[in-house]
Order: sequence, then C-alpha cells, then structure tokens
Amino acid sequence: MNKNSTALKDNIIATLEDQKARNIITFTLGEKSDIADFIIIATGNSSRHLLTLSEKIYRTAKTEKAKILGIDGETTGDWIVLDLEDIIIHLFREEVREYYKIEEIWE
Repeated sequence: MNKNSTALKDNIIATLEDQKARNIITFTLGEKSDIADFIIIATGNSSRHLLTLSEKIYRTAKTEKAKILGIDGETTGDWIVLDLEDIIIHLFREEVREYYKIEEIWE
C-alpha cells in the first residue's frame, strides 16, 4: 500500500460525500488480496446519480494523475465499477447493492 493510493482514496471518499452518495464503505485490502489496496462501495439514488458520481470520481482521478484501468457499467447505470489500479470503486443503485451484497465478500 502506498501513500498516493491512501491520499487518492481520501479524495474519492470526499468526492462521494460531496455528491451525496450514501452508505460509503471502504475496505483496506492490504495483505488480503493483490488486486488493489482499497475497495470503496457506495450507493446512489438513481442511474443518473451513479453516472454523475462516476464522472466526478473520474475527474478526481485525472486531477490526481491516477492510472485509470477501466470503467464498466455506465450504459446501464445500475452498478458502475471504476478500476484505478490501487483502488476499485463500486457504485450501486440501492436495490442492486442489496441483491449482490458484495460487502460480504470483503468482511
């Protein structure tokens, strides 16, 4: 885990809070997994809200010069995943998050 990924995580969480995302949870993976340092999960009010959250996170990542490996799910807006190499962000509509319960994987 590096200092840059911790600062980026904090900025992403601040962005999510500013944009009124709900139920924001962060998992520090550290030694548990090699896929990332952090996983952030948040809920949006609607598909449009998720798209806005995704766009704001993308801008935050670009400003921080983070490596953006991919964004998936923007066409449906039910579950958007942003892979920033050291941080993976999952944005859900509430009913989709309740259905998949991915938090249980990392708890």
